[in-house]
Amino acid sequence: MRKVSLYLDVDGVLCPFGAAGVTDWGTRWRMSNAGLLEVAYAGELVESLNTLSRTPGLRCVWLTSWEEMAPEYLCPAIGLAGREWPVLASSGPAGGEGWWKLRALQRDLEETAPDRAVWIDDQL
Repeated sequence: MRKVSLYLDVDGVLCPFGAAGVTDWGTRWRMSNAGLLEVAYAGELVESLNTLSRTPGLRCVWLTSWEEMAPEYLCPAIGLAGREWPVLASSGPAGGEGWWKLRALQRDLEETAPDRAVWIDDQL
């Protein structure tokens, strides 16, 4: 069985900014209070991620500036089963030279050695 790691961002990926009208699935965007702010999300995306996350050999990982707030606040607010997913952190200010997400991902790849990796981020 292959080991695959899926690295997932929040802003612009799970929760797009300025979402209005209907999603690509043809349904209205759902809104939810994630404890700190209101977020828009597509229910079909959350349902699909919940199904996908149960795939044997798949390891879902948070790689977002939300860091620990993603599993703590976002997951219960939108119904995403990601509260137990590992969270990669910036280990300092997110700014500065280079990009903290790339460094965090590289460290995680070295430590976990998946056969494949998928990184979903709106800044890529």
